[in-house]
Amino acid sequence: MSTKRAHKKSFALLAAIFMLSAHSYAIPISFVFEGVGSFEVDDGITDQTYSDVSFQFFGTGDTENRGSYANGFDLVLDSLTLDIGGVGLFDIVSATSVFLNTDFQVFGLSDDVNAVDLILFFNVPALATYDLLSPLGPIDNADAFFSEFPILIASGGESIGFDDSVDATVSFAAVTAVPDSSVSLIGSLTLVTMMLLRRRRKA
Repeated sequence: MSTKRAHKKSFALLAAIFMLSAHSYAIPISFVFEGVGSFEVDDGITDQTYSDVSFQFFGTGDTENRGSYANGFDLVLDSLTLDIGGVGLFDIVSATSVFLNTDFQVFGLSDDVNAVDLILFFNVPALATYDLLSPLGPIDNADAFFSEFPILIASGGESIGFDDSVDATVSFAAVTAVPDSSVSLIGSLTLVTMMLLRRRRKA
């Protein structure tokens, strides 16, 4: 292979690394919802109701995937877990998202399969200027509404939902973390430099 062709291949590889590194700068964001509620869990054999148990939803998405509409934003979650106290930790495989209406300061967690909101928050002043891209809270004991109609599917095949539609209070927060992509980028550039030097010596 000629030196010229080798350089073309190396620079093509370098360009690809820069593209991948640029993508890695996307900021993941996690949403945490904690409170007390009643759940119905059906594993296909038994249908159990757990009343007034602590729970935590933990969902993570990519800020690059935030969508916007006339008066707010939405963001599809890449993963969602539900930890029900005394029952277990469930990996939710149903499509879910968070959304925000800034005009009415309404924020929620939605079941995208059935197009129904699972948890709704109302009248939280901090939501008026929120954007689903940055950290928020924690906001404790916010007024919320649980809907019994969405049924989430867990990785073990369980069907899970709130046992009843009720008013409640829930604490929630949003947390962001910036990946340290500089290390991988420097390492990749070093690798390409070494390849170029080796090919020059061979040439």
